[in-house]
Amino acid sequence: MRTRAPLILVSSLAALCSATAPALATDTPAPGTGPGPAALQDAPSVAAIQTALGRCADQTRPTAGFSAKSATTARRTRVLRGTAADRGCGVAMVTISLARVHGKQCELLTPTGHLARPGGCASARYLMAAGTGQWRLRLPKGLPHGTYVVKTRAIDFAGNVQAPRTQRLKLG
Repeated sequence: MRTRAPLILVSSLAALCSATAPALATDTPAPGTGPGPAALQDAPSVAAIQTALGRCADQTRPTAGFSAKSATTARRTRVLRGTAADRGCGVAMVTISLARVHGKQCELLTPTGHLARPGGCASARYLMAAGTGQWRLRLPKGLPHGTYVVKTRAIDFAGNVQAPRTQRLKLG
């Protein structure tokens, strides 16, 4: 995989992410205690991403997901890990939507680490995963046991967005 993104593109993406997705801490360490787990962050909108990116000629959508082994490990470690790939310009970011199945409705995970009120399972609220080729999302410790619907999507440096890949994750 080759990434031909000028430094200015990468820095504009970083500025976009920090401006549109401020860190809303759930595990923020006290000052001076060193780095802690990455906080959950809302992902920028697809339109904002495509405006900041899209400078690389590539029509191929990237792919992202996680394995059954990763899902089993996440039950114990509360860290969901996966991979993403792109044959063109390279993966710019991976976004994840996590929703607990509650009867015929779903409770979406918010950047504060809490589940929202039950709503339709077709909706999604995407959070930014850490990393690209190998990504991870730290799940809050207080998530209740149950079945979760995880929607994973990758976005490449050309602005191509993967159709969300839906997988199940059982916690507890």
